[in-house]
Parts: sequence; structure tokens; C-alpha cells
Amino acid sequence: MSDVLDTHPITLPEKPALEGLEEKWNARWEAQGTYRFDRSHTREQVYSIDTPPPTVSGSLHVGHAFSYTHTDLMARFHRMRGKAVFYPMGWDDNGLPTERRVQNYYGVRCDPSLPYDASFAPPDPSTGSGSSRAGSRGDKPGKHPISVSRPNFIELCTRLTVEDEKAFEHVWKVLGLSVDWSMTYTTIGRRGFSMDYLLSRKPDLIWLPHDDYTGLRAKILSDGRLFEQYDVLAGAFTYGLAIRRDSVHRGAVETGVRDAWTAVYPGREMKDYVVPSR
Repeated sequence: MSDVLDTHPITLPEKPALEGLEEKWNARWEAQGTYRFDRSHTREQVYSIDTPPPTVSGSLHVGHAFSYTHTDLMARFHRMRGKAVFYPMGWDDNGLPTERRVQNYYGVRCDPSLPYDASFAPPDPSTGSGSSRAGSRGDKPGKHPISVSRPNFIELCTRLTVEDEKAFEHVWKVLGLSVDWSMTYTTIGRRGFSMDYLLSRKPDLIWLPHDDYTGLRAKILSDGRLFEQYDVLAGAFTYGLAIRRDSVHRGAVETGVRDAWTAVYPGREMKDYVVPSR
């Protein structure tokens, strides 16, 4: 076989253009699973990155880019060394920042004494239109806050955080972070909170769902399989902590919980809140 030279000249643009490069390479990385975590590796082969999820409370700024770039450098360095890098991204969409974000965006405030209003429509942030107990004056959000029930307020939190999370993810992808987006999690998400899921993953520790998910929490606690493999410790600071009986971390966890118990629950005996093993 003889070598054949390609006589077709390569035409280079007069000026380099960046348009479309981000979309092109993001799509290719996702299709090829370039940053996908391979679960088949042993613990010794894994480099795990546990980054505090950024608060979803409006918009990202240059400080976020600086700090997460540092983390991304470590992820890429260990991939080049042959490690399977566990690098998910999460969103902290719970707590005061989210509450303030919703209050300022929709012009509402939470009033727990009010009943749920299934027909409630929040004011449009751009026009001020929407249902209002204060009257339909067309005021823009923020001037005359509308009092809403707690369930209505939680619905607004869920609605706005979903949109904010999309915006955050877009910025991170434009920045080119080498994150495994298939493992994205949220601090108020319900994904994974089932006994079938938990038992299939066999974690050493389980924090049961928050009180907002009382029905789901009760369903897990009523599943006998939980108590066959786990001991449930002391209400775990209102979340419900379970640890596997055969976990190598069991002693350290129990000691840590007991040390913190008196500070969190003064005047209560831990033994009164421990679910006995079956």
C-alpha cells in the first residue's frame, strides 16, 4: 500500500471565532461520558470531591468561578493520574437565602396562620400582575408584600429554585467545569429517599428525610428492612440518623452523636430517643 498525500489545502479563517465552541464541546463531552463517574472502580482507585453545594439565591458571580475553578483543577489533575473522579454538583436550595430570594422576587411573605390557596397566582415580577389579598393594584413585587400560606410559599420556593438551578447549571457548563451532571442533587430534593434505593446503595449512614417529608419519612421508618440492617440513632438532630451495624465507622459516629446530643437537645436523654434494634 502506498502512502497518498492529501492535496486538498486546509483553509483557515482570517480571524479565529469562538462562536459555537462551548455548545459543540459540551455536547461531545456529555455524549462520550468524558466526566462520568465509573462506579466499577475500587475505593483505592477513586478520588472523591465533596464540594459544598452553592446556594441557589439569585445569580453566580466571579467569586464562584474562582473558587470552583480551584476544585476543577484538582479533578482534572487526578483524572490525568488515572483516578476515577467522583465529582457531582449540587444545589443548596434550602434555608434563609432561598426564602429571601422568593420574598424579593415575587413580593410575598409567609404567614403560617393562613390556609392554603390552590388558586393563588404570584405577581409577575415584571408587571406585578397576579392574585393578591392586598388588592389588584398592579404593584410590582416588593412594594406591598402579599401574605401567603406556608404551603403556597413552599410551592413558590420550589418553582423559583428550579429555574435558578437551570441558570446556575448553564453558567457552570459555559465555564467548562468537569462535573458529572448525571449525579446532580439538591438539598430539598426527594430523589433517593426510598428504602429500595437506600438498600441498593448500602450506605454506612442514612439521614432520613426532613420533617417536610413526614409521610415519606414515616414510610421508611415503618419498613422492617431498615431495622434488619441499621440501627436508628437519636432522632439525629431532627433528621433521623441510621448507621449500619457492620459499618467500620459505627463507633466514631455513635460517639460523635452522643457528644453533640446535650448541646442540641439539652435536658433530654439520648436513650429515650434511640429506636431499639430488632
